Amino acid sequence: KTAGYATASVGKWHLGGRGYLPTDQGFDVNIAGNARGSPPSYFWPYERENNLGSVVHIPGLDEGGKEGEYLTDRLTDEALAWIEKHAETPFFLYMTHYAVHTPIQAKPQLAQKYHGKAVSNAQQDSDYAAMIESVDDSVGRIVAKLDEIGVADNTVVFFFSDNGGVGTITSMAPLRGMKGMLYDGGIREPMMVRWPGVTKPGSVSDAPVISTDFFPTILELAGIKPQLPARIDGETFTAALRGKAHDRGAMYWHYPHYGN
Repeated sequence: KTAGYATASVGKWHLGGRGYLPTDQGFDVNIAGNARGSPPSYFWPYERENNLGSVVHIPGLDEGGKEGEYLTDRLTDEALAWIEKHAETPFFLYMTHYAVHTPIQAKPQLAQKYHGKAVSNAQQDSDYAAMIESVDDSVGRIVAKLDEIGVADNTVVFFFSDNGGVGTITSMAPLRGMKGMLYDGGIREPMMVRWPGVTKPGSVSDAPVISTDFFPTILELAGIKPQLPARIDGETFTAALRGKAHDRGAMYWHYPHYGN
């Protein structure tokens, strides 16, 4: 933001409420982010009544919705409108879908596409598959928008996940374990990068990366040299993106997630 970039967080935040929201952390805009890690519903008006009789809802999406509107699509609409608004200036979009996460709710017509299909690699939940396709569609729409406004060749896109799925809902096969575990099924995540003219399409890197590495990497890509703390946990992996060797050494972290 201090380097002149427009900044927006669209979707899940889950890093604290009042005083710790995206707008408290340097983002210009926060759309649909709060302290919750899962949505009350994936369908408009994105609310439900909790055990205490209070209505839980997603902030910022109250207006403009309609019956049958799907959360993943709505968040994408919001992101595309924001991108269009800032097409003439440098921008940083932090797009964080609530999907795929409980409650497992898919667009019925899309889920129907997967009903009755043979089990593949231990995957057998048609609603889960449809939710994934909705996220895929969102990514496609965002990339298409970058092409449309003429900034695709000067924009880097990162696709990343936070952890593995819940084993009672989906399968991480052939990886062992699931969300909350230190086995590969819990911590080995999908990551794709689109950096036109630099990262070779279809290439694969075995370099280890952890989410804290994004901060110094993105700063380097943007040519930004702000005053950084004396020590940060992340290390830039631009060498890997250029197809070169990258060895960040051992990674250490504490993840006290005992639910699974």
